[in-house]
Formats: sequence, structure tokens, C-alpha cells
Amino acid sequence: MDYKISVIVPIYNVEKYLPEAMDSLKRQTMGFNNIEVILVDDNSTDESKNIADQFASENSNVISIHLSSSSGAAGKPRNVGIKNASAEYIMFLDPDDYYTDNACDLLYQRISEKNIDFAFASYRTISEDGSIILDNVLPMGFPDEIDSKSIEENQQLLEIAPSIWTKIYKKSFVENNNIEFPEKIVSQDFVFNIHAMLSANGIYFFNDIVYNYRIRNKESKSISYILDEKYFYGINKSQLLAYELFGKFNKEHLFSIILAKYLDFNIKNIFFSQLISNSQKKDIIRNMYWFFEQCFENEIKPKDKLNEKLYALIFEKKYNEALDLYNHIYPLVSEYEEWIVKQEEGKKWLEDQLAKLESDLNSKENIIIDLKKYNNELIEGKKWLEEQLGESKENISMQINVIGDMKNWINELEKGKDWLQVQLANYKKEVENLNIIIDDLKMWNQQLIEAKESLEKQINDK
Repeated sequence: MDYKISVIVPIYNVEKYLPEAMDSLKRQTMGFNNIEVILVDDNSTDESKNIADQFASENSNVISIHLSSSSGAAGKPRNVGIKNASAEYIMFLDPDDYYTDNACDLLYQRISEKNIDFAFASYRTISEDGSIILDNVLPMGFPDEIDSKSIEENQQLLEIAPSIWTKIYKKSFVENNNIEFPEKIVSQDFVFNIHAMLSANGIYFFNDIVYNYRIRNKESKSISYILDEKYFYGINKSQLLAYELFGKFNKEHLFSIILAKYLDFNIKNIFFSQLISNSQKKDIIRNMYWFFEQCFENEIKPKDKLNEKLYALIFEKKYNEALDLYNHIYPLVSEYEEWIVKQEEGKKWLEDQLAKLESDLNSKENIIIDLKKYNNELIEGKKWLEEQLGESKENISMQINVIGDMKNWINELEKGKDWLQVQLANYKKEVENLNIIIDDLKMWNQQLIEAKESLEKQINDK
């Protein structure tokens, strides 16, 4: 069968999440039968490979591939997936995340209608249980749509996260330009993305959410986020490969965007890591010195004040002083960040309380409206009473009946008075404006008493 899209899923120890990822593929509005799914297991030690095999046995459009040994990163499984893909277009899905229901349809429509090399959209971050953390990760003020012939034409494209799982590629474009993932290192998707950006003849971005990226609570997103010596070796390698790609395409001037994006990231992670010694940190800084040197040559400085001081010491190769400074200041910075979090929590609590008070105020306003309505009814009752009194002068028998009605009405008014007093007692502390209504009601009550006395006097006179 000719599939519209091949979706490549690298797998490693994700037995808990893989079924949800597969369910999101089955729900695709373009039809699951139009999608080829290639599951590549990187020698998992849990039930992941068996789950993948089960999906393949139940669905003719699902292929399950097992690697004989673990590569330690998603690069090799993804490369294997590309080689086995049969559709015209390819996409990537991480097994602990999942697509929105129309993800494949939206991306397929854009790339096929525009006949470009690749298209991509945006994503949201979600928690372990699937609740939304951040609904859109785009930088502030970023355009909702970019239709560009090349990365040179619109350099903003380099500012977006290098995630490959919100993108769709022409398979022929990937193969003809020898675009592949570096293997056995972290951040290989970063290199793949840079290579694709530099090679593309036609790139389209649209700000629709097509992907749910899960932030795990009790464990790192993947092995890529363990800040050990291997991690920093991979980061250095991937950034160096990207630098070489910019040179290969004679686009060295664009690398400054990458430098600005990752300078603070590199400094913070190196000094923050608790998994490497000070001696290892110094070795890592030496290996990455080319990166910091490029930043200096391009006049790029860290955005963070602490990182700026560390950067100055790094450039002067005063590594021990930089480590001492960080170890002295970091606890204070950490306390400050905790204080900021508490301030944000306090702000949210205040906003919740204000919302509650506003709701209560609206409730009181509704009561005032009811009281005004009741007061209008009393005014209408007064008018009716006056009409009855006028008619009683002409017809004594009718007047006697009116007197009976009046007594009943007066009783009702007395009950209304009691009800009003209860309501006013309940809300006089919260709504000061009710005092005006209470005064009006007291005046009206006095008029009723005077009317009653006048009526009784007239009756006695008769």
C-alpha cells in the first residue's frame, strides 16, 4: 500500500508511555491506514519491544525493528527508521509523547500543497499526567506564520527549538542531501535540524499545536538529560558539527544566532551539574573553549548576570576562580529562585482570592437587584392602595371589602418588612449601599402606618 506519511518512533524503555503514543497515531484524522509506523527498539530492557511487536502483529501498517545493541541515543534508531520508510514524507514521534488528533493531516496538507522540503508547527508541554504546563512554547512576539524560500531569507527560523517531532520532511530531500542523525551522542536532532534548515529550498512554519511534549516528574526525559561527562561530550560534538555545517554552506554569519541561543545554556549546565567533579568541569570547559571563543569574536554575551561573570573568567581561562565564584554564589541564587517561586505562588493565591471576592460582589449585586425589584413591587402596592382608598369614598360597601383587602395587604407588607430586615441584616456589613435602601424602607413603613391610622380614623368616622 502507498502510505502518505511514515512516522518513525525510536524506542527505549518506554513501556508505560508507548501505548498512548500509538493511540494518538490511531486517532489521526487523515486515517491511520494512510500512515506507516516504524517502531525501532534500541535494545530496551523492559517490555517495550514486546509491546512494539504486538502492535506490529495487530496492524499491517506497523513495522517493529529491534537493534541488537543499545546505541545510547535516538540517532541510530531514527536513521534506521528513515532507511525503512516507504512513504513520500517522514515524521518523527518520541514514544513518551503524543500527537494532537489532526497533527499528521495539518502537516501533510501544508507540505504537499506548497511543494516544499519541510514544514513544521508548534507544540505544548504537558506534565506526567497529561495536564498542560505551557500551551505554546513560541518566543514572545514570534510570527504565527513564516513562508520562506531559505533560512537566509528568514533567520528567525533558527530561533525556534530544534525539535524534529513537530516537522514533516520530504524523504527524497533528506536522502538527496545526506541529512542524517549523528549516532551515539545527545542533541543529534539539533544537528539534523540545522542540516535540514541549511539545505532546504522552501520552509513553512505555522503556529498550530500538533504535539504534546511530556515533562516527566520523577525521571529525566531521556538519557540525554543526565548531565554527566558523556552528555557534555555529546553537546560539544553536536554544536561543533553544527558549526562545521554552517561553514560548509558558507553561512558562518548565521552561527551567531546559535551562539546567542546556547551560551547561557552551556554555562549553566556545566556549573550546575552535580554528576561531574570540578576537574571534569575544567576539562569540559577546555574542550568547549572554541564555542566561548566564537561568542567573544561575535560580541555575544550571556543574558544572565552570574553567567556573564563566569563567562569573563572562562575566557581568561581562570577556571578555578570561576568554579569558586559559582560555588559561593549559587546557594544565594538558588534561594532567590525559590523566593521567586514562592512569590509567584503568593501572586496566584491573591489572584484567586480577588476572583472569589469579585464573584461574591456579583452575588451581592444580584441581591440588591432583587431588593430593588421588591421595593418597586411595594411602590406598586402603594399605588394600588391609594386607588382603593379613592374608590371607597364613592361606594361604602366596596370600601368595606377594600378595608379587608387592605388588612391582608398590610399583613403581607409586614411580612415583607420582616423579610427585608433579615436580608439587610445579613448583607449590611458587605454592601454599604444597602443603608440607603433601608432608610427608604423605613420611610415607606412610616407612611404605611400613617396611612393605616388615617384609614382607621376614616372608618371610625363613618
